[in-house]
Amino acid sequence: MSDVSAPRVAVVGGGLAGLVCAAELRDRGVDADVFEATGRAGGVVHTIAEGGYQIEWGPQSFLWEAGSSLDRWIQRLRLGVLPPADAARARYVLKDGRLLNLPRELPKLLGPLGLLRASREALGRARVDPTQSVDAFFRARLGPRVADRLLDAFVTGIWAGDPARLELGSAFPRLTAKVESSRSVLRAFFGGGGARRRTASFVGGMEDLPEALAEHLGPAVKLEHRVQSLLPPGSDDRWVLRTADGEAHVARAVVLATSAHVAGTLLAPHDPALGELLAAQPTAPLATVTLGYRSGAFPEGPPEGFGFLAPEQEQSFVLGCLFPSSLFPLTAPSGCVQLRCMVGGRRHPERVEKGDAELVAGCHTALEPLLGITRAPVTWRVDRHREGIPQYELGHATRLRAIDERLRGHPGLRLTGNSYRGISVPDVVADAERVAIALAGSLTA
Repeated sequence: MSDVSAPRVAVVGGGLAGLVCAAELRDRGVDADVFEATGRAGGVVHTIAEGGYQIEWGPQSFLWEAGSSLDRWIQRLRLGVLPPADAARARYVLKDGRLLNLPRELPKLLGPLGLLRASREALGRARVDPTQSVDAFFRARLGPRVADRLLDAFVTGIWAGDPARLELGSAFPRLTAKVESSRSVLRAFFGGGGARRRTASFVGGMEDLPEALAEHLGPAVKLEHRVQSLLPPGSDDRWVLRTADGEAHVARAVVLATSAHVAGTLLAPHDPALGELLAAQPTAPLATVTLGYRSGAFPEGPPEGFGFLAPEQEQSFVLGCLFPSSLFPLTAPSGCVQLRCMVGGRRHPERVEKGDAELVAGCHTALEPLLGITRAPVTWRVDRHREGIPQYELGHATRLRAIDERLRGHPGLRLTGNSYRGISVPDVVADAERVAIALAGSLTA
């Protein structure tokens, strides 16, 4: 073990957060290495080429906002951004076994009473308690029809979560802030303001971003280096990381860019309270089932649009379905259609453990009447995300403050990733950049 060649910062986890954090540190003149347990960098952002299909293992797309942290990295790395097809603007919600186009068929979704209650809301003044549940806030302001038919689907599409458990200010900070300023939920949704965000992907798929970051970092990314243990600094002010091969590495600072559960496991031996706080992070297990069809399986034409979401009251086997080949036509071979279903989530985690054949059959059966499918899929792929999507449930903000308080006792330790301040690609990039900038400032002061 030698500290002569040791990085000033060791970043544990080579997913998107870890790569951005290390790249930002290095661009600011701080030596940093990334320790990634698997044989590839990028984490859940992974694009798979299979049988002529381009399949996303994790996020299908991202919201691109000019001037954001993500936008700055896109410019730095000179990445080609791919906008969706015009047809993808249509989005659907399942109601009574039918897909309703939003916003065009919003009256049918909410009904007269739901529309009346929603229209009256704009005349009121929304009092916002960011610690209450998403469901409680919207149910009180907009009524049960909006909560059960629209909000439930909206939350499912982003979090695969339970609106009654998710904390309003933590799960939807941007929306909460807009409601607080406009004093109305509807004005927050439709009143405009703020930078425009556009759905997009990359020319070669979502993995273009982590691949470019890994290339930017070069040999600083150390694959198949699983960190088994951490030893906090002693009198020499150095952290010691021991990898699965028994090798020891030293660093002045450590960034844990892993899930909260992994971070908690590494830190529990030295700070049980911090380890317990991190281990308390709930998640929503999710299975993604990608189905490939011949175009002829759709006598009325392949589905066009972004996809559809299914509120819990519809009792659908799927949480929703994306239409990737409508979004980005090159994601399926000529004459074929790609559909991507989400199954499980916070309310139905047991479905994730069903066998591949049962998951494929369940998804196909759910889609048949909705999309007019007349033939079986010609190919399929099942991916299980057992740790799934972190859930910012009631008490999340309080738990984050407690974590930050414990971190003050570990000056050379930082946490980043989707377990803390946002699960979307732009949010993860922004948080990793923020952590890197603050850490670089403390090391170079």
